[in-house]
Amino acid sequence: MPKSPGKTARPRKTAGRFRIKRVYEPADKDDGLRVLVDRLWPRGIAKKKAHIDLWLRDLSPSDALRRMVHADPAKWDEFVKAYGRELKQEPARTAFADLRKLPRSRPVTLLYAAPVFYFVFFVIFVYGLFFAVAGAREGFDDAGGRATFITVLTALWALALFVTLLFLARRIRDARIPEEPEAFPLAPHFVRLFDDAALSRAGDGRRFFPAEDRPLLKLWWEGSGKLFLRSRRYQIELSFDGAAVAQVVPAPLVPMTPAEYGQLLTATVRDGAGTIGHLKAEVAFAGDPAVQLPPGADFADGGDDAEGAEAATVSAHDAEAAKFHQLGTNAAGAFLLRHAPRSAQAMRFGAFGPVPSADEAATVDRERREGYLYVADGRVDVPGETIMDYAADVAAVLCLGAVPKLADSRVQPTLVNRRSAAGAAVAPEVGPVGQVFRNWCLDRRRLNEWRMLVAGGALSEKGGHPERPDPAMPRPIDADWHPDPAVAGGEAAANVLGWVPLLRQWIGTVAAGGDPLDETLHPNGWKNRELSQAVAFLFDLPQPVRLAP
Repeated sequence: MPKSPGKTARPRKTAGRFRIKRVYEPADKDDGLRVLVDRLWPRGIAKKKAHIDLWLRDLSPSDALRRMVHADPAKWDEFVKAYGRELKQEPARTAFADLRKLPRSRPVTLLYAAPVFYFVFFVIFVYGLFFAVAGAREGFDDAGGRATFITVLTALWALALFVTLLFLARRIRDARIPEEPEAFPLAPHFVRLFDDAALSRAGDGRRFFPAEDRPLLKLWWEGSGKLFLRSRRYQIELSFDGAAVAQVVPAPLVPMTPAEYGQLLTATVRDGAGTIGHLKAEVAFAGDPAVQLPPGADFADGGDDAEGAEAATVSAHDAEAAKFHQLGTNAAGAFLLRHAPRSAQAMRFGAFGPVPSADEAATVDRERREGYLYVADGRVDVPGETIMDYAADVAAVLCLGAVPKLADSRVQPTLVNRRSAAGAAVAPEVGPVGQVFRNWCLDRRRLNEWRMLVAGGALSEKGGHPERPDPAMPRPIDADWHPDPAVAGGEAAANVLGWVPLLRQWIGTVAAGGDPLDETLHPNGWKNRELSQAVAFLFDLPQPVRLAP
């Protein structure tokens, strides 16, 4: 079995030749026979990577017992007794027999996937296994044997819990919910964004984030001889012998539907005699909406389809991607052309803008210098430049936008019967906010959205009318939403600076005692008055004016 680089996690020894170990820890030759005894297959690990020799799911507690003790941990003693009874009955008895038949010449490592709590279950299980293998199970049949068994188990449970809390919490915690940030969030990383050109579009104009690994087309060959196909990110390569490339068809150069691209392949791919029409294509799912494939990295390659590809090395991926696949001769044996992974379709974006990904080594080095840190420093009171800092400030923007909806009254008492310095009456009521509430996607982000919120330099999505709703705003629009056309000019500053930097700069100016309506010029070229107008635009407020004394 493969060894992981660096320090190898050693299995914990228990009774005799049996050991216990988390299935997420690297496999080791000293494990011997690896036996999984969880009732469910562990999340996030491929079967090929787990190196499981035997799966005895019936040795774990039944679903009813697990739900009982999860719902009420005070029933622990009842759980211990009930589980002990389950181990002496079918199907656990047969599973025990299968375990005892394993060769004694090799150690046996019992694998589990559950977090800290289930380590206790394994202490119980292995202790019971010791008696079973030693032929001492008869001792459980009398009251004294059961009392001794429960007493010893309770002591082991207390000891295991004590050791776990003090020494082993880091090692046996659930790796998916770390107690402390690991190296990834503490190292700078680029964010992944989708340019609008990479989005699919439906016939009604709606935009969709690209699918990942979704079958697009079924392809088969009805010509003479054989035809081999190799899909690449930006093209399809064809061969008559599975080695030499005979023809290359690029991915869509202009937006087109999968059906249209299939027609292009049929009309483009030639056989050995130079005739076309023998490569047949059919949409993988006839009921799918006719979304368009944008120009760019559209197709998955062979390395993306390999089992356990999420953990594959670059060299292993490239080796699989280099292989040709022979096309079948009918739809039943068709080759499935799939959509590329989202990571291939998205662009990298750092503190200074988009980053080309042609040179992977140079990109990694640049990421250390220009990437975003993910975790904020809680000891610092001023806003920082980490992803968490920006996320918190975006949340603050949304909370401010929700105030008119949540407040008991939209009337601001401090503005009642007030007039501006020019003598005009000031409306004391604040209307609903609409600009900041858009159809944000929580796990994916468009490039222009990121610029609009964080980086600045966003393009207007208002179609030349900042005072009107735009396609990204949710429908239906609030009937009371009537933004002041006088603050429409604030959209320019909001887009150029980014919403979060704008709000930070405006709050900093006011907190420092600056006049938010004067002509003081900031180093970035914006005046206090323009910043105030931009804030008014974001929160659908009236044109800022100076109040009369």
